[in-house]
Amino acid sequence: MLIQKPLLKNDIVSIKLLSGEEIIARLEEEKDHAWVVEKPVCLGPQENGVAFAPFLMTTEAATVSINKATVVTVVPTHSSLAKSYTESTTSIKIT
Repeated sequence: MLIQKPLLKNDIVSIKLLSGEEIIARLEEEKDHAWVVEKPVCLGPQENGVAFAPFLMTTEAATVSINKATVVTVVPTHSSLAKSYTESTTSIKIT
């Protein structure tokens, strides 16, 4: 059996919502009723795989609270996708 470490601040996480949307974001904090994340993006299909699209298109806010009642699961993002997310949302290039 694999033992999963608890999610920590700055982890890149995948969040599946009841609506079916999947979000990738950097975890800021877990509160009683919400996940607080930074730079959330949605996944969108593209010819060569998936593309990142802003989760909220009408705001410049980088930090978002997501109500836990709307969340199915929160898990660590696969390392290759977390790397792509980090590179596309920061100026950091991971080699």
